[in-house]
Amino acid sequence: MASNQARQLAELLSLAVVPSGRPLHGSCAAGAIDGYPVAISWGKRLKQSTVAFLVRFRKGSLKVPAGALRDQAAGSAEILRAMERKKLSGAESKALLAGPDTLLFYWDYSFRAPKPEAAAALLRLLLGLVRGQALAVQNDCEVCGGRGLGELHSVGQALISVCSGCRERMGEEDRRATEAYDALPANPLLGTAAGAGVAIAAALAWGGVAYTLQKIFLYAAFMIGLAIAVAVHKGMGKVNLYGKVIAVPLTVASVLAGDFFFMCLSVAKELNEPLTLDLASRALPHFIQFEFSDSSGYVSVLFGVLGALGTLLVAKRPVQKRVFIPIVRTAS
Repeated sequence: MASNQARQLAELLSLAVVPSGRPLHGSCAAGAIDGYPVAISWGKRLKQSTVAFLVRFRKGSLKVPAGALRDQAAGSAEILRAMERKKLSGAESKALLAGPDTLLFYWDYSFRAPKPEAAAALLRLLLGLVRGQALAVQNDCEVCGGRGLGELHSVGQALISVCSGCRERMGEEDRRATEAYDALPANPLLGTAAGAGVAIAAALAWGGVAYTLQKIFLYAAFMIGLAIAVAVHKGMGKVNLYGKVIAVPLTVASVLAGDFFFMCLSVAKELNEPLTLDLASRALPHFIQFEFSDSSGYVSVLFGVLGALGTLLVAKRPVQKRVFIPIVRTAS
């Protein structure tokens, strides 16, 4: 649905459709209007359905403080009328951002999504507001300042005009930084030890809290997986495949150990005995039956593994090769 709306808006304003969700989350329409780079998308923000508007202008050209531009956008009678509002919601006001070269505006909705025609009208009003306060980027390179040499690209979460020379130079910088990071020594022993330490602490906390409250929080297992993975990477000194993989068995061990600690505490109370190694050794042969007698044991382990596996996606090296996505269709 969102991609269809973005496509319709792109046709209305002669913009390009960027399906990868850059520079905004979700499929967006992006391009340049009167020399001002813009992007619009239908998506979610903090579980709230919204239409996001990004308007760029030349850095350093803003005639008023960024806060004043923000207040003008929030209080514009024309903008509010286009939204059929008397004022922005509290969440919209907090999310409205103005910077030295960017205006980011959100139109939240609950039931019917704003139509592309309404979004186009609101974008024109935002452009009119920005046009009166800041200069257009035009097709100049925003990196080196080359006049007439820039081409609009989505780079990471940014929408910038950059020339071919700067793209090559930035790509070479990324290549060198990646090679330098790959050459850094890793310490798998320290990384494993750090992960094991967090796993032990998490197991004691997991079992103790479960025993105290007589309740298991499955999302805590997910957080254990994340915490162990972070500790491994910190101890390793870098993010690599070994650190990502070793976090999984450490997480499983931590969750199982936490459940075993919970079992031992429960047995000690039931038998009115102190918690000792002897009691733990007597309880150990019964642990598997205790843990997997119902689905809760499987589920808690699953959530812990999901937390660890999540780091395979979120744990990234601090150096990444920037991807330049050209925004090919523009309107002048």
